[in-house]
Amino acid sequence: MDLIFTGQPHEITLPSGRLVRIRETNGDDDEILSTLKDARQGDSVFNFLANIILEDNTKPGKPSTVVDLLDWPVSDRYYLLFKQRIINQGHLLEFDFICQTPDCPSQKDGEKAQSFQQDLHEYDGDLADANYKPHNIHQVKPYPKGNNKQVEFELSSKKRLRYKILTGVLEKKRLDGPLENSHKNSHLVIREIEVYNQDRWTLLTQFKAFSSKEMSEIRRSVDTNDPLFDPVVKFNCPICKAPYNVPLFQMPVFYWPEERM
Repeated sequence: MDLIFTGQPHEITLPSGRLVRIRETNGDDDEILSTLKDARQGDSVFNFLANIILEDNTKPGKPSTVVDLLDWPVSDRYYLLFKQRIINQGHLLEFDFICQTPDCPSQKDGEKAQSFQQDLHEYDGDLADANYKPHNIHQVKPYPKGNNKQVEFELSSKKRLRYKILTGVLEKKRLDGPLENSHKNSHLVIREIEVYNQDRWTLLTQFKAFSSKEMSEIRRSVDTNDPLFDPVVKFNCPICKAPYNVPLFQMPVFYWPEERM
């Protein structure tokens, strides 16, 4: 059998305004996404998405490569991963969870898993609509600067700064660094933030020259102009009512709906 399933093409507007057309997935695509070696290196998702993109309006007539995707703003990649899941597997996420509260009555039942459902449409939005505004913090947000890769701004103190929008390249640098070195300003350092001083831009690696008020302004600018699409599934144990918050992209069942407990 040499037939190749491609399904129907789907057009998707990404947070940066980029428009891509993708095909539906097949068994070989599942194999790419599940390759353990690439998953450990963070490459499997890049390989998977590059394989299903049929067209990218920023490079007409040319295929999308892993190198291209590494240069995408991070939320473009995460949102495309999210949209293809809905297209290929449906919008209903069904999952099982064992309550971790020691005194929950469910623990007396031999840690019996409870079943939950999450409608993924809750995190979606019409990015093709110029007037679209998200109505909850976990819903996808457009990049205010569109596909611009760098944001320049001025503090109330008149200091000029600029930083890069987080891409796959910068994200890989963060993932390759020691986890114990992470701190409150790590997300600023990874964006290669610079200050304009004496007629030139200087890369910042520490922030002792800035007041706490100025740091708040810097973080606010980054949060506003580089919003990360990282939905969180919220639910309560139906027995003891303990609350849980689980990042969507860290749930195996998001990728493989059949892998329920």
